[in-house]
Amino acid sequence: MSRIGTLYSFSRVHTPHKLYSAPYIVGYVDFPEGLRVFGQIRANYEDLRIGMKVATSACGFGEGEDAVLAYCFVPAGKE
Repeated sequence: MSRIGTLYSFSRVHTPHKLYSAPYIVGYVDFPEGLRVFGQIRANYEDLRIGMKVATSACGFGEGEDAVLAYCFVPAGKE
């Protein structure tokens, strides 16, 4: 699967999650292989635009025993 996709849609969430504090950004990313994937986006909300290129990146969530490593999306070129 490609690491670079196109931002389809995004939203800022104001309800905290046990692994990270609010607000945070989530969205859907379309990949050239025909997949649409949902995940957290690590970027400034004001910098995001529908249709922009984003890259899949490894991101840490939580702290201590609750810490996990998972994928997230970042603006392409900033991974």
